[in-house]
Amino acid sequence: MYAFLIRKYGDRFEIFRTCPRQLEILPKGYSKGHTLKRLMDMKGWNRDEVAAFGDGENDVSMFEEVDASFAMGNARDFIKEYAKYETASNADNGIVKGLERLGC
Repeated sequence: MYAFLIRKYGDRFEIFRTCPRQLEILPKGYSKGHTLKRLMDMKGWNRDEVAAFGDGENDVSMFEEVDASFAMGNARDFIKEYAKYETASNADNGIVKGLERLGC
């Protein structure tokens, strides 16, 4: 289904796998990273002042906008390659452990 949707609609929509059996479809040019960047610009936050956590393909765009990017332990290996750090899984307080690693 993913490959079919990319071929048929990839020129008009952003299509991401959020997990093996779930897709996220957004208007072309929009993503979590795009939205995070907009929020950072509105608030005057620099990329070194924001951390991003994610476990799906739809989270990779956020990793590109910040210096502190964390792939959750339950993320697939190809997602982990995009993040600067890896933390514990969602079920094992991964966000808390990631923030502690940053000294928060």
